[in-house]
Amino acid sequence: MYTSFSRRSPLFLVALILNLCGLVVIFASSCALRASGFTWFVVGYLFCLIFGISVATFGGFIRKLRLAFLPLIAVAIMFLVIEIDDTIYSKVTSIVALGSGCILAAIGMFTWMFGLGFDGDQHIEDDQSAYSSDMIESNASPQLGEIDHHIMQGRNSTSTTGMGYYPSLIQNPKYTYKARAIYSYEASNVDPNEISFVKDETLDIVDTKGKWWQARRSDGTVGIVPSNYLRII
Repeated sequence: MYTSFSRRSPLFLVALILNLCGLVVIFASSCALRASGFTWFVVGYLFCLIFGISVATFGGFIRKLRLAFLPLIAVAIMFLVIEIDDTIYSKVTSIVALGSGCILAAIGMFTWMFGLGFDGDQHIEDDQSAYSSDMIESNASPQLGEIDHHIMQGRNSTSTTGMGYYPSLIQNPKYTYKARAIYSYEASNVDPNEISFVKDETLDIVDTKGKWWQARRSDGTVGIVPSNYLRII
């Protein structure tokens, strides 16, 4: 869920403007003050960080580098707070301007940290939800297929009786496949076309499409069986 932190999002663009304005003010004030080495280190650090995040965001791969940028942003905020504490209470205009630029950049960095951190949490939650759904579906018991069959058979059937809707069997089919039962199955009384079978029994299968297959037992009994109880051999 990274749509809220992209090159077109107001969150990213506003923070970028704040950071660039702050960087320009810090640079100009540092030149006027002939600032010390630490201040120039902060200027260089901010420039590299702003450039890196901008390239990653406009390039569309900010998501992959999120965990790398978050601690770098935290370090930048720490540097800015140090500069603000040293400059904001001064009565010299250039020094106050330097502190004001640091405040602008700090606000921009906080905005980026919030955007990257919040979007990362949302993405993790979405991934976990998707993973949980996939696990539920993949680990569903064979009995769920039986329930699904009885729910859906009314929609797909071609014949009716007093007991409800039942799928029709293919007349004189060609049994192309063989399958071995990996579970035993007891036919439901609701659908007369279902047949029972036992584990490890071999059945002849007409077609392997769908969740229910038309099958024939060794004794000649013909009917439909749930595909998730069988393995083609």
